Amino acid sequence: PATGGPAVDQWGRCSDPDFFAAGNLLRPVETAGWSWAEGRRAGQWVAADLAGNLPRPEARLQITLDDARLKYVMPQTIALPGGRDGMRDLQLRVTAPLTGTLEAVNGHGVVWRKRIHGHPERRLLVPLADIAGTDGGEIRFVVREKAP
Repeated sequence: PATGGPAVDQWGRCSDPDFFAAGNLLRPVETAGWSWAEGRRAGQWVAADLAGNLPRPEARLQITLDDARLKYVMPQTIALPGGRDGMRDLQLRVTAPLTGTLEAVNGHGVVWRKRIHGHPERRLLVPLADIAGTDGGEIRFVVREKAP
């Protein structure tokens, strides 16, 4: 709901894996260059899927946000096993200025952490390779405030 578009995995596959999406369909206000490049990659993913070369997910990792200042995340799921040819990063958007630490947390604790300084509508990128090594379930993103 936060993106105004379909939920997708790192290949751009929608909840019905026979459909793919890219660019501004996935989230609002993306640059033409970014959407064009993503659309080209999505075309390659569709071709790979039609040729039977795109891995079918054995499990999914659900990505959620646990801070109102984080507007949305895209993709919203990671198909496991991940593979290396899909989207390279999770994209998060910020609704308000924030400074602190962005953490990805699963049921076992923090799996990724980075200091951030975010501005409204700015893109934050989280490398998928850094969090996709988990075995399904859920990853929550939280922001820890910088100490005064």
